Amino acid sequence: MLTDLVQLGELPPVAERLPHDPPVVEVLDRIGNYGGELRTVTPISGWLVEETCMMYEPLLRFAPDGMTIRPNLARAWELSEDGRSIVIYLHEGLRWSDGVPVTTEDVLFAWRDVLLNKEITPILHSTFVVGGEPMKLDILDPFRFRLNFKEPYGSILYSLLYTSGSASLIQPKHYLGRYHPRYSPLEKIEKQAKEHGFDHWFELFRDMNHTAQRINGNTPIEYPTLKPWRVIDGSAIGHVILERNPYYWKVDAEGNQLPYIDRIHSTYVGNPEARNLKYIAGEVDFAQNPMENAPLLLANRERGKYAIRLWRENQGTRVTYYFNHTHDDPGKRRIFQDRRFRIALSLAINRKEINDVLYYGKCIPRQCTVNRACSFFEPEFETSYAEYDPDRGNRLLDEVGLERKGPGGWRHMPDGRQLIISADVIEGGFRPETTELVADHWAALGILLSWRVTDNELVYTRLMGNMFDVAIYPDDVATDPNVIRSEAYRVQWWAPSWWKWLSSNGRNGEEPPEDVKQLWQDWVRLRQTPDDGERIRLGKKILRQQAENLYAIGAIGGTMNLVLVTDRMKNVPGDGALIGSPWLVTALHHPEQFFLSEQSEVLNEDLHDYLISGENTHHSWFTFD
Repeated sequence: MLTDLVQLGELPPVAERLPHDPPVVEVLDRIGNYGGELRTVTPISGWLVEETCMMYEPLLRFAPDGMTIRPNLARAWELSEDGRSIVIYLHEGLRWSDGVPVTTEDVLFAWRDVLLNKEITPILHSTFVVGGEPMKLDILDPFRFRLNFKEPYGSILYSLLYTSGSASLIQPKHYLGRYHPRYSPLEKIEKQAKEHGFDHWFELFRDMNHTAQRINGNTPIEYPTLKPWRVIDGSAIGHVILERNPYYWKVDAEGNQLPYIDRIHSTYVGNPEARNLKYIAGEVDFAQNPMENAPLLLANRERGKYAIRLWRENQGTRVTYYFNHTHDDPGKRRIFQDRRFRIALSLAINRKEINDVLYYGKCIPRQCTVNRACSFFEPEFETSYAEYDPDRGNRLLDEVGLERKGPGGWRHMPDGRQLIISADVIEGGFRPETTELVADHWAALGILLSWRVTDNELVYTRLMGNMFDVAIYPDDVATDPNVIRSEAYRVQWWAPSWWKWLSSNGRNGEEPPEDVKQLWQDWVRLRQTPDDGERIRLGKKILRQQAENLYAIGAIGGTMNLVLVTDRMKNVPGDGALIGSPWLVTALHHPEQFFLSEQSEVLNEDLHDYLISGENTHHSWFTFD
């Protein structure tokens, strides 16, 4: 496709489009073929899911092992011994998709004019705040810049893994400057804003900034990118077309410019049943699916001409229960803060039953903690109060003062009211099914859980507003970077008012007890220290505090995701590949090296037998090799 454009004089030769020393991507199976259109579906209206799932280009990135940090947009770095500064080196010769060179001018623009502009970015991303103050930026030359921090920031490498999207430190000054008053007349921009239906210039700027990964009617298709594919058509409702970036800056081992695939056609299909029909009809080349879709997808592999891969999720536990320690109801607050109450409910959960009924017996009944590959993992963390012992749970509830009364034998609080725990559950991920079983387990101890399926946005709004009894979410604080980035083991999920106090240095919210303050202080030191040994010690201390106090109660870990791969799609990892935050679904595996071929291959006929067999090999799924 690009050769024709070169011959027509519309593109320079490939040697002039690549950096001076382009990064080499190791292909999975073999050097690929150019061409073809990849067909995908997205369940989220208005969002280009491929931006995070297929096209993620931060400054640094993970290797496919999910552990090793490698260069990406940054070709190298130098972290100071005290952890107070880091020098970043960009690739020389890097170009935006429209051919304009990338320099530190784009870094200065992103930092000074976008991220530090209060109108464009009201709240600066926590990645760039250390010791309560924004970092400082020094431009050293066109391809080097330095970040300086008020306090040691030894975990900065983990944070640079996330410098994409709204937290990108490289944004196209030559393009976005058209909509910024530092570079264009304010009157002109304000007029353009009105023409697009906005009241202020910064609203137009945010809308035109495709770095934020939003696809809508106003986002121009000429927006420059550094990703493998660029949007060429987002005008049709429910459809987005992407085409290979002619200036993409990575090559394979033979020096062939990537990506191999010419186009991606992403179709919005909100209804799960409708998506399933497209899978079965063979109209989708690549798709991520939850385990609950296994029977349908496995039964229709030949018809749809696809295989199913089992990719390992990073989550600590798929379904996790966070009781609200800062509840507005004093009676519930006292009970939810009582460690014995949380231990009792954990002991009441029959995790083996959940695993056998919902997960084919292939996952791990475990407590909420990090996965086994994390530097902070200890075996006792995943077994802490995770055994099924309802008798002990009953005794603990008696000690708490929850008396069983009436013909139903339901527990009542010391003030005489029946304890009714309300919960909103998000659809998908076996959350409703797991909660249905957990509700039965807790009912056996006299605890009534009243739950309903509701919208994710409503659940999050209630959580941030401290208007909930128990929050039910997956726990993905399961890897080193996620522990480092998640504020004191997600204190905002189980104590929103305390979190507001801690995160605002006491200006807002409610002052927490000393043990929670210490948890927060340990987490701050965890982020700061440049010493790997000290970081691991602090990480284990934080995880031990979670294991002993059960701020989060988990059920099943070692879960898997079904990845549908059409038999014409090549260089896609097989069973056991990693999926989930912080690996961002597919980007970990370099989708730019995927390619399409019409040669069919043998489908994985034995997967169905594995899922229905009695053999449990969950340790091989969950342990990183």
